[in-house]
Parts: sequence; structure tokens; C-alpha cells
Amino acid sequence: MPAAARPSGFLSGLAPVTAGVLAAGAFSFAFLSIAGRVLGPVDFAPVSSLWAMVFIVGPGVFLPLQQELARVLGSQRARGGGGAAVRRALVVAATLVVVLAIATLAVGPWLVSSFLDGRWSMLWCFLGAVVAYAFAFTARGVLSGAGAYTQLGQMVALESLMRLLLAGAFALAGLRSPTAFGAAIALGPALSTVLVWWGSRERVRLAPGHTVAWRELTRAFGWLVLAALLMQLLANAGPLAVQVLEPPAQDGRAGLYLGALMIARIGLYLFQAVQATLLPNLAELAATGRLDDLRWALRRIVVVSVVLVVVSFLGGLALGPLGVRLLFGGDFRIGAMTMAVLASASAVYMLAAALNGAALSVGAHRLSALAWLAGCVVLVLAFELPGDLFTRVDTAYALGACTSAGVLLLRMPAALRGYEPVLATPTSGPV
Repeated sequence: MPAAARPSGFLSGLAPVTAGVLAAGAFSFAFLSIAGRVLGPVDFAPVSSLWAMVFIVGPGVFLPLQQELARVLGSQRARGGGGAAVRRALVVAATLVVVLAIATLAVGPWLVSSFLDGRWSMLWCFLGAVVAYAFAFTARGVLSGAGAYTQLGQMVALESLMRLLLAGAFALAGLRSPTAFGAAIALGPALSTVLVWWGSRERVRLAPGHTVAWRELTRAFGWLVLAALLMQLLANAGPLAVQVLEPPAQDGRAGLYLGALMIARIGLYLFQAVQATLLPNLAELAATGRLDDLRWALRRIVVVSVVLVVVSFLGGLALGPLGVRLLFGGDFRIGAMTMAVLASASAVYMLAAALNGAALSVGAHRLSALAWLAGCVVLVLAFELPGDLFTRVDTAYALGACTSAGVLLLRMPAALRGYEPVLATPTSGPV
């Protein structure tokens, strides 16, 4: 492993990762803006459904693999090993791809008719994205575990940049097919992996290292995958629900809803960058036994989140509809109350995500999964509430996020009391 890839401190390397996350958010907004303007609300609807499906399944299944691989490689970093762990991670990734492909093809007709506007080509784009993400998240795990944070940040940003460049090329070429933009969604992670992994002069080279037991790589994998899938489902179910529940006379509202959701979740994109700093700090506080400091940090998170909910509601009410029209075009018209509820629900979701990080930092993987399960159950049940389509879906998202955050808030004190710190005494020095 090159010396340049070694981290110099506990939180070193967060700057390039944070920059990559912020750039990825900006490029994603630009990609969806181009797609929405080129296709219009009706043809944009299957693209919005594909986007939701990809970001439920991709990060939901493979992000835990990245996290576990990074953890194992981090423990071997000083000895320059880890090659054996990577080979086992690739076997896990390939197995997950096969399972997901079989499951997808088994329910393919339903997915195509319910979510993808009858376009089988969009289902192939989804399967392509699954394969691409399997290797992309494995590569990210290697880069993260080896301390190659600059390359990791580049990979995160390049994924969205590749989509944006492809969308721009398609728009200039006069392509007006949802499938073209679906292909761009699938190709983004594939191209970013190839460009960063094979094009970098500082490629990470790992010695075989000691043999890694399967249990060491997958000890909490089941709970992590369940929690990550449910977490992504709660965040991205809205466009899929609109696609299923919309009356035939209102075709294309899923595209409208994704446009609204993207604007409402601007704060959530920024939070992903903050989370890169937040989660390691919480994990260090827990590992070093500074549980009083951890409780104080959680209280601050709750207070800031309450303020953010109020600000998000007012901001969505005043500026949300204008933001949707500016980004996606005049055909994308959305109500002010829809934007206000969506924005405030996203702020509650951020609170739940922060509390989830605290739960994982003290090893409460089961609590994490159960909290997101409870939120998703409430989400599905709330779709049956009375009201117009967008009101029902907005309310369901808000109630689901509140449920997950509430479960985590109520159960975190018990999780903290039952936690055994990894280190006997707190470490000193800056965090």
C-alpha cells in the first residue's frame, strides 16, 4: 500500500470524502434537472421510479458490505494485509448479485407494469445498476479500509458526474427516451469504479494478510443489510408509491413527486457530508467510554433537529414550489404545503439517521433494524389515510420518519447503559 494512502490521524481524509459527497449531490441535482426538462413529467415518471429502486437496493444491500470490509481492512492496515478479506468480500458481492437478479426476474412483470411504465429496458437498467453497485461498494470498502480517502471521494463524486455527462450528451444528441437516462443511472457507478480503480497512479495494493473467517466479515451483516434496506426504503418509497397509487388520469405524477422530493431533501444531501464527521466522532466517544459526552452530543443533535424541522417547514412553504420549477421546468408544479411537509419530514429523517449512527456506534444493530422496520410499517399503513395522493404520501413519509426517530430516542438510553466500551480509558488528543 502506498505511503500516501495511509491516514495521518483518526479523522484524516474526511475532507476529500465530504467534498465528494457534496459534489455528488450537486451533480445528481443537475442530472435529474436535465432528465426532467428533456422528458417532461410523464416520461420522467419511470426514470423517477428507477432512481428510487436503484437507491433502495444499491446502498441498502451493498453499503453494509463496504462498511464491514472497511472495518476488517482497517484492523489489518498496519501490516499492509487484507487481500484475503477482499477476495471473500467479492464472493459475498457476487452471491448477492445472483440472489438479487433471480428475485428481480421473478417479480419482473410486476415491477415493469407497476413502476416502470411497461418498459422492460428499464428493468435491465436496474439489473445493470445492481451489478455495478456490487463492485463499486466493494471498491469503496477497499479504499476506505486502506485509508485511500482521496480516491474514495473521487469515486463518490465521479459516479454522479458520469451520469451528468451522459445525460448532457443524450440531450445534445436529441435522445428523448427514458431508457437512455436509465442507462446513465446504471453506468454511473460502473464508470466511476473503472476510472478511479484502474486510472489512479496510487492504486491500493494489499498483501494477502491473515485468513479472514466468514463470520469476521459478516458478523452483523444481516442486521446491517436489513436496517440499510429499510432506511433507504423509507427515504425513497415516495415516487414508487405515487406510481402505484396514482389514478390513470393523473399519469406522470411520480416524476413530479421526485422533483419535489429532491428539492425538499437538499438538507439531507448536506447532512450526508456532515455524517462523515459525525459518525466517526460518535464511534470514538463510545469506544473510549466517554458515554456522558455521547449523551450530551445526542441532546445537541435532538435540539438542532427540532429547530431544523421548523425551519424546513417554513422554507418549503415559502420557496419549495419555486425551487421545483427553477430546477425542473415550468411543467413541474407542486403545492406549497406538499413541499413544507416533505421538507420537514426530511429533517425528521435526518434526526433518525443521526440517532441510527449513535445506535451503531454502541453495537445496537438490532435496535437500528427494528427502528427502521417500525418506520416502514407505519409508512405503508399511512398510505391508506384519506386525502389526495400527494398528501397521503407526504403524511406517510413524515409519520414513518417520526416513528423511526421515536423508537431510537426511546431505546437509546437502554442501549447506552448496556454498552461495554472497547478501550479501558479514553484516548487523549484532538478528535
